[in-house]
Amino acid sequence: MKVMKSTIRLFVYLGVVGVFICLVLWKQNVIRIKRAKKIVSSIDECVQNGKPVKVEEVKLQDVKVYTKITLFHTSNNTCEGFVPKAVKEKLKVGQIGYSVIGENKKIEGRIIEISDEADLDNGMFLIKVKIAQEISTTNAKVIANVHTNTYKNVINIVNEAVDIVEGKYYIWKVSNGLAKRQKIQIDKQNGYGTIVTKGLKVQDLIIVEGQSLLKENEKVLIISCNSCNQGSPKGTSK
Repeated sequence: MKVMKSTIRLFVYLGVVGVFICLVLWKQNVIRIKRAKKIVSSIDECVQNGKPVKVEEVKLQDVKVYTKITLFHTSNNTCEGFVPKAVKEKLKVGQIGYSVIGENKKIEGRIIEISDEADLDNGMFLIKVKIAQEISTTNAKVIANVHTNTYKNVINIVNEAVDIVEGKYYIWKVSNGLAKRQKIQIDKQNGYGTIVTKGLKVQDLIIVEGQSLLKENEKVLIISCNSCNQGSPKGTSK
């Protein structure tokens, strides 16, 4: 009798374990099917609608150029620092900019003095800047960004949109819903972006995100357009 009960109990345990294993295998199979459907769906969606990209409309604009110099607070609202000759030649008394103290604190200021003679100890030129706010800490480090030039009515695009291949510059643009690789010529490239002199015109749509692995004449879907006119709704192209 005891043997029979033990046998029944064993079969019950085995049955429970078997049901549990079947449920786990079933769940794993459901997950695999869902994942496969999701991958196929994403591929089909790209084929049907095009690869999602973010674009920017080309416009003429004025680009301000700032020269960065390092200063130290000396007294009240005055800062001083030394710059090499190449930087000195960009600076003029009266130039306006802003100074950064710490990580985020910005204070307006202007240059009030530029030494004509190089310092005998370091060979650099003394610069004095007046800022619009007093600093309590003497010798505090101040990063000054001085407005030294402005490029008028130029095409300026973000550096992330530009590819450099064997010393030549390229961008991707959208034309009639298709990706086109375009060679460009540039004048300058810096923290303000890339100034383009040839290869782009006003109202061109350049791809600024999503251009990796793109192919010539590949269908694209514009999901956002920075600085676009109201007449260029998302999802369309020129």
